[in-house]
Amino acid sequence: MILINEFLADPASGLSGDANGDGTRDARQDEFVELVNNSGSSVDISGWTVSDGIGVRHTFPDGTVLAAEQAVVVFGGGTPTGNFGGAIAQTASSGALGFNNTGDTITLKDGTTERVSYSYGSEGGNEQSLTRDPDLTGDFILHGGVNAGGGRLFSPGTQVDGVSFVGNLTPIYEIQGDDHIPPLFGQVVTTRGIVTAVGGDGFYVQDQQGDGNLATSDGLFVFTGSSPGVTVGDAVDVTGTVNEFVPGGLETGNLSITELSGNPTVTLISAGNPLPAATVIGLNGRIPPEQIIDNDGLSAFNPDEDGIDFYESLEGMLLQVDDPVAVSPTSRFGEITVLADNGAGAGLRTQRGGIVVRPEDFNPERIIIDDALVGNEPTVQVGDRFENSIQGVLSYSFGNFKLLNTQPLPAVIPSNLQPESTELTAGTNQLTVATYNVENLDSGDAPAKFDRIAEQIITQLNSPDIIGLQEIQDNSGETDNGIVAADETFQQLIDTIAAKGGPTYDYRQVNPLNNQDGGAPGSNIRVGYLFNSSRVQFRDRGTLDATTSTTLTPNGVLSPNPGRIDPTNPAFAADGQDGFAGTRKSLAAEFIFNGETVYVINNHFKSKGGDDPLLGVRQPPNFVTESQRVAQAQVINEFIASILAKDPNANIITLGDFNDFPFSDAVQTVKGDALTGLLDTLPTSDRYTFNFNGNSQALDNLLVSDNLKQRTQVDIVHANSEFSNSASDHDPIVAQVDFNIDSPLQPEQPEQPEPPKPPIPPRLLKNANNIFEVQEASQLRLTLQTINTQAVNEIGVIKVDDAAGSVQGLKPGEAGFLDVALEQAQVVFSPLPETIFDPFPASRVVAVQPGEQLLFYMVQDSTTATVRASLGTENTPTVLFANNGSAVDIEDLNREEFTLRWDDGLGGESSFEDIIMNLEFAPEARAPIGTGLQGKSEYEFIDLRGLGTLDADITVKSEAKFFNTVGLYVVDNEAGQIDSLNPEDEGYAEAAIERALTDFGPDTTVSADLEGLLLPFIIANGTVEDFLTENPENSLISSEPIAYFPFMSANPDQTDHIRLLGDNLFGFEDLTNGGDADYNDMVVQVTFG
Repeated sequence: MILINEFLADPASGLSGDANGDGTRDARQDEFVELVNNSGSSVDISGWTVSDGIGVRHTFPDGTVLAAEQAVVVFGGGTPTGNFGGAIAQTASSGALGFNNTGDTITLKDGTTERVSYSYGSEGGNEQSLTRDPDLTGDFILHGGVNAGGGRLFSPGTQVDGVSFVGNLTPIYEIQGDDHIPPLFGQVVTTRGIVTAVGGDGFYVQDQQGDGNLATSDGLFVFTGSSPGVTVGDAVDVTGTVNEFVPGGLETGNLSITELSGNPTVTLISAGNPLPAATVIGLNGRIPPEQIIDNDGLSAFNPDEDGIDFYESLEGMLLQVDDPVAVSPTSRFGEITVLADNGAGAGLRTQRGGIVVRPEDFNPERIIIDDALVGNEPTVQVGDRFENSIQGVLSYSFGNFKLLNTQPLPAVIPSNLQPESTELTAGTNQLTVATYNVENLDSGDAPAKFDRIAEQIITQLNSPDIIGLQEIQDNSGETDNGIVAADETFQQLIDTIAAKGGPTYDYRQVNPLNNQDGGAPGSNIRVGYLFNSSRVQFRDRGTLDATTSTTLTPNGVLSPNPGRIDPTNPAFAADGQDGFAGTRKSLAAEFIFNGETVYVINNHFKSKGGDDPLLGVRQPPNFVTESQRVAQAQVINEFIASILAKDPNANIITLGDFNDFPFSDAVQTVKGDALTGLLDTLPTSDRYTFNFNGNSQALDNLLVSDNLKQRTQVDIVHANSEFSNSASDHDPIVAQVDFNIDSPLQPEQPEQPEPPKPPIPPRLLKNANNIFEVQEASQLRLTLQTINTQAVNEIGVIKVDDAAGSVQGLKPGEAGFLDVALEQAQVVFSPLPETIFDPFPASRVVAVQPGEQLLFYMVQDSTTATVRASLGTENTPTVLFANNGSAVDIEDLNREEFTLRWDDGLGGESSFEDIIMNLEFAPEARAPIGTGLQGKSEYEFIDLRGLGTLDADITVKSEAKFFNTVGLYVVDNEAGQIDSLNPEDEGYAEAAIERALTDFGPDTTVSADLEGLLLPFIIANGTVEDFLTENPENSLISSEPIAYFPFMSANPDQTDHIRLLGDNLFGFEDLTNGGDADYNDMVVQVTFG
């Protein structure tokens, strides 16, 4: 039956009587009657009427159907605003309900027949509703007298305690629907479920029973924007707007995540409930497609056939993977890719336990385990298994569905996989040639990296005669200072190999033009060669420069040697017409072995960065970078043809990192009809040099001309891609060419070495207390090497008074030391565990003077500003000083250079691997423009005073769920004043935003004219115009735009929201009170020409 459950005849005065939620109290419009269908089945009440003692006040319009236990609320008028617990909300068709405060009769008729009627007296005039207690079955009493009502005066559309009637709810599976876009997109709904996981900005909720339809997900993410007040096991009602959030923005090509957002309302029903049963992925549950990612352009929804649709049907749900086996090592982002059921039913496995990419199979059965909710993932390698099942909720980010484990991962059953060593060796008539991408190697890298690479070359590659190297950076690494030379990098590798018992290699390369060859800005990566001059001859020829192309002279020799191949061709140089970016140039070299001329071509083609993700919104994916690789391949093919035109029997080897698969158009174009791809001679299960999200794939290759193909063996040495913390992310390849010629090779006489120069006295010393003492005015270059922690720590340096680290007579650890020491601290950088800038450009240049003594420190998972603001309280973050041997291990590299290995104390047993940074005395280094004040007094200034107006390139990246705005504003001095306003003063935020010199939305790269003394700001969830219009007072209102500044005193939550990540590089946190404190919601890089 349909019954009257609640009515309001006398709305209270003021806004407390605003029952219809339209922001205005009106004695007539805020009257209401709530009807509930308690019949057990749907009832069509179209044409039914509601009357008072005078006559009909409302006729229900056509299409008004009440589901079982659903409510309908009829207001007297106005504009009902809100969700009302999911109930149907209407206004009286007559314009008013007219309920008398002193007594009246409310009647519901289905035309002529009375269905229900209720008469009341003067109790209706108490400025609150009359409601049944309990709902549906009890007598009418004053709403304010019901304990469960919490003192509220009314509850239109819901039960008296605010909980929705069951019939009002929209089940999660109806919200998700059986399609890529939910059918209720943009609508406000109320749903109910069990909280299965809680994150920093929301939580996952799942229907306890589900609908049994495999095409509709029973789970959902609720985006709250800050830490939600719910606990796993809570049963909750959630009212919010159905939204599709695209991680990283539309331009990423990412899929969207269905969520409830729009400042959702959460009502607790009960706590401690059992969780819904986890859906098993694998043989004992739902089996994922093992080949097809999508075959219909997302035009149909086929979870049984398409990988994307399969995971979409499970989005937000609690899942379980039985007998998981790792097909990737643990990534630096804490991710592990696994297969269910120890790989049973999966695609082609590698010989060592991974899974191989093939032309028509990119393995959608892979499941990425992500530590976004529960950290400290174990370090695994390919083939490792877990003792028990893994459970988590399914999310999506960075182009992949990811299972966010909700408990620490089970213990690991090691596979005991060991790095390979080749059996191919050099001999009297056997030449060995290798290709090796050494992953952004520069002379500033930790010695341990050089050690590992050197040991691999000697023991695992058997010291090849010729090694083609890729990703050699210039001597200054990723510092963008105009340096292009890499002699120090090559020499350090050569010296390390020799010191470990290997041959003394020589090297050849050509310096690139600054910032014209891709890679990290300032790094100037290039290809080059190591060769053993006791076994092969190299005849230098011509003038080496970045723009001269090598050619084959009439007498069959290369000039210059070595030489770049058509380096100004648009396929390699930045070309606006074709949209090509500047990339590494291929380098040809001519060697002599046993009298035979061997031409070697070293390549590093355009990377895949910028291509659509495999599991993205565009299907098939748009591989935008492929055309440039094909164009580069055509240049190399034509160069090889020019050699073979003069000598059809020429010995040609082309090798390197082609950034594409053996079956790709690019590699096939290089091959043409003239070359044989040696990887094609190996079993498919052995063709891989790289592991990307668990897909074992071959990006490196080695190809030979016809004259060599019958005499050449090849071996991919799987030494890196299957292991965490390896020497490189690529596996090297070794080939042995048997020339079967008995004539001895006469090595050239080595050049006489220059007489040794007198040693330079050290200008940077470290004492026993780990205090650095500066002997000469200069610059220190600090470079971040490695991050192995999920904490967002901050590194800084203090100029202390003596060799013991004292400041104003206080030593580290003594009471009051933090107060005085941090007054003169300089922040260096905040290493983020995961960043949307890739690679992370964390490098700083700091000026020092003779006599200064420096003490480094780390703030544990917080900032210097937060420490200073909380001194004297129990919430002061921990500060670790370098004089404490349990916090840092410092290695003296014996050339005014040191490696600092930090342990942040948050990861269990100390390993000194959480943050590894390099410190070097660098007289030639120059601090980038604008960085003079950065880190001092903790603030993030860009200081352009006295420099006039400068042109800057500003890059903004975002992983935020809000639409945020970042920008730069001008201040008057280093105190941050604007006219007479200090940061803590009322009106400062409005004045600062009005002074904004620039403002930018997410994921943009623009040029701007900058001048003066600048500071960054972020407006969370809005634009500059939104802020100035809606919240200029900068009140802490979750639904309004909020501005945050480098000064904590200017922020409404008194929390640090902006961090210095590197030179002119800033990270932003957009959630109140620090939110999840990841500081990568927005990242801004400012560079000057």
